[in-house]
Amino acid sequence: GFILIILAGLLLRLMFISASSNDTSMWFVYYEILASGHILDFYQIMGYSGRYVYPPIWMLWLLTLSFLSPTLPYPSFVVYVKIPIFTFEILTTFVLYSYVFQKTSNFKYALFSSGIFFLNPFISKISAYQTMFDVIGCFFLLCAVYLLGSKKYGWAGIATGLALMTKQYLYLVLPLLVAVMIKQVHWKNLLKYVAGTFFTAAIISVPFYLTTPEPVSYTHLRAHETVLNLV
Repeated sequence: GFILIILAGLLLRLMFISASSNDTSMWFVYYEILASGHILDFYQIMGYSGRYVYPPIWMLWLLTLSFLSPTLPYPSFVVYVKIPIFTFEILTTFVLYSYVFQKTSNFKYALFSSGIFFLNPFISKISAYQTMFDVIGCFFLLCAVYLLGSKKYGWAGIATGLALMTKQYLYLVLPLLVAVMIKQVHWKNLLKYVAGTFFTAAIISVPFYLTTPEPVSYTHLRAHETVLNLV
């Protein structure tokens, strides 16, 4: 049943594998900038313009793609740039299945939950057509929740840090998780979680802060504005 869900969901996404949107076009611009060697000054170039207002995780994938193949034509780029999105959707489906099964011990509930996610046409449209990478942050956040339930607090912090370095609106989740943990876990475990979150985010962000602190700070200010608008 789970394999059939994955195959059906992939078939749905492959129907739009060559489709592109305004977001896809922007990713291609960023990819070309990174391929030209503007890495540590990427936020200097794109941050102030307000064009790239995200934490570094997605940019790091575009950087990886530029290292692997720095001269992709746009039609090929449209296909390759979606690989991590589809991969993380599959991983998210698996973690969701595992989490629901862990909580309910019910195969049908786990299968139903994973099917609702991976076969959702709205989610398929966001990933396959719009090329939005929200699922990457959601995967790390779901992993954090799963790891907290397994009492692996340090690893949960690392997963949360990766989520925060993917999309700004996930900042909203951190105080909620900490508030729940304050009531339910020992302070040492809370400290492990917070430390894992902080150091993971710092390791990813510090190279850009050290080289171009002002545009990175500006980008994070824009991120905080986004979060406040969501609230």
